[in-house]
Amino acid sequence: MLDVLAVFSMTSIGAAGVLTCVDIVLRHMTDMSIRGVIELTQLAMMYSVFAAIAYAFGKRAHVAVTVLTDLMPERVGRTFAILGWLGGIVLLGWLVVASFDQARLVAQYGDVSQNLKIPMIIYWLSVIVGLALSACGSLWAILQDWHEGVENER
Repeated sequence: MLDVLAVFSMTSIGAAGVLTCVDIVLRHMTDMSIRGVIELTQLAMMYSVFAAIAYAFGKRAHVAVTVLTDLMPERVGRTFAILGWLGGIVLLGWLVVASFDQARLVAQYGDVSQNLKIPMIIYWLSVIVGLALSACGSLWAILQDWHEGVENER
């Protein structure tokens, strides 16, 4: 699953880059541009960013300040790490609910993007799914921390 997120994120950011480059070349060569390139780039960026964030949670690749936990016994430090992950899951869960409420309003109003008329709910899906996958990645990190602790105690 994590590999799928990584490939999806890289593909999205790559598509945004290619689209932007093609638009720039077209502007210089023909004085034309690709209609809606900004909207498509924003959409690709949103999907790329939220997939990458979820990937980083699953890989436990976020920045962590371990100055204090390094001074503690391993079991205590691991407990604090797990508590931190649990706090993150609570926060991410709250953000999913809040984002879902906002997305529901956007869908009810029928909001669309300015040029291409892309339903704004498609933009919000990247936020909701990305946050939910980040919570799952945090849960995965807890399981990894727990497993490493059990292995180290043997």
